[in-house]
Amino acid sequence: MIRRKLPQREIPLQRSLVEALGTEKWDSYGIDMFVESAQRAQAESGAIAFVGDILDATFRPASFDVITRFHVFEHIYKPCVVLSKVFEWLKPGGIFYVLVPNINSAGESIHTVFRKKSN
Repeated sequence: MIRRKLPQREIPLQRSLVEALGTEKWDSYGIDMFVESAQRAQAESGAIAFVGDILDATFRPASFDVITRFHVFEHIYKPCVVLSKVFEWLKPGGIFYVLVPNINSAGESIHTVFRKKSN
C-alpha cells in the first residue's frame, strides 16, 4: 500500500508501483495473506504490510487517498464486502484504481488453447 507523506495515502502492495512512486513522497502500506510475501515486499519497498485477510485489516476510515488492486480482485471472495471496506478506507474524493484481466483478450485466448492441448 502507499500513502502520501504530503497529506495523501494509498493501499496496497504493488511493489513496482510503490517503487516507482518512491517512499519519500508516500507512506506505503500493503495487505498480503502470506508472511513471507509480505516480508519480502516490505524489505524491497519499505511498505508497512498487514498480513492476513483484507477483511481483517484494521485501517481507519477515510485514511487513504488512493487504493489499488491489480489482478487480485477476481480472486477475492465476498467482493461486495471488500468494496465496502475499500470505500470506507478512502478519503472523500479518493481514488480506487483496479485492474482485472480481460477474458476476451488475445493472451487469454492463447492460454485457453494451451490449456485444452494439455488436457
